[in-house]
Amino acid sequence: MSTVKTRNLEKLMSNISLGSPSFQAPSKPKNDLVIVDSKIDNYQQLVSGVKAGFEVIAIDPGRNAIAQITEILSKRNNINNIHIVSHGQEAAIQLGSTELNIDNLETYSSQLQQWGKAFSDDDRQGKILLYGCNVAAGESGIKFIQKISPWCYC
Repeated sequence: MSTVKTRNLEKLMSNISLGSPSFQAPSKPKNDLVIVDSKIDNYQQLVSGVKAGFEVIAIDPGRNAIAQITEILSKRNNINNIHIVSHGQEAAIQLGSTELNIDNLETYSSQLQQWGKAFSDDDRQGKILLYGCNVAAGESGIKFIQKISPWCYC
């Protein structure tokens, strides 16, 4: 990843990293899950700043990432948000050995539908946040986000 792209990813990650000293912790702890592609350079350093109370899971790069995420989420409930940190390109994310893109979303539709079941009952508006370079770039990137959003409560 280039320096500019790395800075943009770090800027995005600031949404879930520790805040400034004046940061006030919410009265109710967040139950957020951060799923990170272990192929990202220095991913350990990147996730070292994740807020306390956020669970971080690194994807096994040799396995199908969609299957891994589905398995992980099947064992959890009451998740507020799911943060997926990956490599990206226009209309696609690369997670481990798996590329999820605008052309293969239908292939994974049943698994993607299961992801929403991990959200808390009172927060069915939980979000799946994608952190990857250029995922929503261009017309096809926008179409990708529109196409994935019904499955992911995005």
